[in-house]
Amino acid sequence: MSKQSPPRIGEDYGAWKKEIKIWELGTDVAKEKQAPTVIGVLGGDYKTVAIEMSLEDMVKNNGLELLIKHLDAVFEKDKNDMAYERYVIFEDIRRNQDEEITDFMIRFDRAMKQAKAIDITYPDNVLAFKLMRSMDLSADEQKMIMTACTDIKYDSMQSVIKRILGGKSSTCGSNDIKIKQETQESFYARQGQNNYQNYRSGNKFSSNNNQQYYRNGNQQQHQGKNKYINRKDKYGNKCCV
Repeated sequence: MSKQSPPRIGEDYGAWKKEIKIWELGTDVAKEKQAPTVIGVLGGDYKTVAIEMSLEDMVKNNGLELLIKHLDAVFEKDKNDMAYERYVIFEDIRRNQDEEITDFMIRFDRAMKQAKAIDITYPDNVLAFKLMRSMDLSADEQKMIMTACTDIKYDSMQSVIKRILGGKSSTCGSNDIKIKQETQESFYARQGQNNYQNYRSGNKFSSNNNQQYYRNGNQQQHQGKNKYINRKDKYGNKCCV
């Protein structure tokens, strides 16, 4: 941003006011021309409201101050409304899919400080847990972080997460998780193979036993039937079923 070009309004009107104050301190634009210069870069509703000022007020030495007060009357949010808005933003903050760990931590820290600026504060240990919980980490990653974080404080949690997941040693942490996953997969693969082999062996054993059982049973039943069929009555006549 050059000294001659005032900042444009973004989504945050309050932040823009601070940027305008910084521009005012560093610009070479004459005092009586600062308000018209700022109005020249405004757009939309902001410009519509700004040009309602009288030309006489615009060119005063404190014209920029009068312009800001004029805009505040319409666009400045009530303190309670602003507090609730920043609370909701911070309370609902979550890491987006594919968002880098370090990028999210910067966004989290910014939202926390914006909430704190209007007296929305959390206990330090709650902030630490909130940071970890809002990152959508796996159970293994959470366990690694909690094991490494001996002091449950926000700064300590930041440091541990950066070291394990977002810093130079993040590769080591990823390998630990990968090794654990591979170990589990190997275990379940072996278990599955053993279960399959046991299943096959059990079927074979049951099949052999059943075949042997039915073979012996049929043979005995057949022999018993033959004996019954060949029986004779007391007169020497054969008895038939």
